[in-house]
Amino acid sequence: MLSAALMKDSNLIDQIFLHTSIPSFIEPIREFLDDWTIDEEDDNVEHQPIYEQYNSILYLICFCVHRFGRRSTLDDPDGPGFVRTWLREFSKAKWLDMLSDEDSNAIGTWISALFDGDGISDDLVRYVLTGIGGNCRMSPPYKWLLISTTLFSQSVSAYRQGVLQLQALKDGFECSSPSKQY
Repeated sequence: MLSAALMKDSNLIDQIFLHTSIPSFIEPIREFLDDWTIDEEDDNVEHQPIYEQYNSILYLICFCVHRFGRRSTLDDPDGPGFVRTWLREFSKAKWLDMLSDEDSNAIGTWISALFDGDGISDDLVRYVLTGIGGNCRMSPPYKWLLISTTLFSQSVSAYRQGVLQLQALKDGFECSSPSKQY
């Protein structure tokens, strides 16, 4: 995938921007992510590759925004669309009492799957797609990204309050420390 290749050597991004403006490169990518859809009726869709592809492309945009600034990277940084909104608000976890019932239920379901169950299944991903908002046309990466900051914040808070053990937190988010080799 092109975005992954560019992220391996950020000098390539600098070279691209010697020949084109940052927005003329990023805006079509942003539009592509804003318009991203999947076939909601297809039960054979594997959702993990969808998340990986979407997040890889979004990470490229985040890198450019971090490196060059939101105002320099996007034509209209305060405009509508998922990517612009997420870039403005991605780090803001929401209080549970401020969430809609659907989002609150989704976070509870994800916490159970991460820390009490067998992990994330495609059925759980489909729940985020269809169980929240009924007939919404929002693709799974959108919905996941909208609740991920709150989910992470709630999980860390549960650890700090002693409700969740450190190993369970690490296992839930599949964190592992690299083994030392001498």
